[in-house]
Amino acid sequence: MLEVIRNMNKGSLRTIGVAYKNLKNPEDIDETKDKHGVRNVEKSNFTLLMITGIRDVLRDGVRDAVERC
Repeated sequence: MLEVIRNMNKGSLRTIGVAYKNLKNPEDIDETKDKHGVRNVEKSNFTLLMITGIRDVLRDGVRDAVERC
């Protein structure tokens, strides 16, 4: 999987992962957050559905704007 992601990155693709998590009882979700603001429930036990890559094409004028900076 890491090799696929690396190859997408080499091809200038933005990598996106799509995953889900079954929550049996949403009322019991641990809302505690870590120092980065990430809730504990968001950290593990997801099922990965897919990894895809999208090409982020430069819009007109972006290249010139970056060069001016």
